[in-house]
Amino acid sequence: MSDSRSSVTIRMPSDLKGKIEERAKREVRSLNAEMVYLLRFAIGEIDEWERWQGQINQLDMDLDFDPHAPHEVTNPRELDADEHSLLRMWRAMNEGERFAIRVVAERLAEKSSSDGTA
Repeated sequence: MSDSRSSVTIRMPSDLKGKIEERAKREVRSLNAEMVYLLRFAIGEIDEWERWQGQINQLDMDLDFDPHAPHEVTNPRELDADEHSLLRMWRAMNEGERFAIRVVAERLAEKSSSDGTA
């Protein structure tokens, strides 16, 4: 029977090694098992972020949205102070924050329409 595990030697700052050792002790794992756990977790988080980025980019393409293009209001005098404030905040947000706001707004709209409230 062959071993499917690979061996690797890494160099890291001693304070980082100390933190991993502390976590391993707290989680009752060996140093090696804790490092494997942390690497798998980190890779999973990166994969999830990339998946969200792909969805955000697809949504922006579907909406023909360019987050870097200036978004002008046709008649800014028609906006009240709250709307001006919201517009400034929207322009300051990154793509991930804008996506999160869209999701929340859609959920609130769905909830209010299903509740029969306006």
